[in-house]
Amino acid sequence: MQRVKWHDGLSVGVDEIDGQHRALFKAVNAFLDSVESASNMDDVAVVITFLEEYLEVHFETEERAMIEHGYP
Repeated sequence: MQRVKWHDGLSVGVDEIDGQHRALFKAVNAFLDSVESASNMDDVAVVITFLEEYLEVHFETEERAMIEHGYP
């Protein structure tokens, strides 16, 4: 499977959010690696759990930033 790659064109210009986006790209690629190897489903479960938890934090961060900047 093709991996996702971060590049500066994806930056939103907010360091905290851009850092979280980079971490999400890394986690998605780790998920793809674990699915492809499929030697240990525990590895897949660990990445899925991380993504579930991290996405919740990430979306809370984005929502807070939007409210702080008056974004509709």
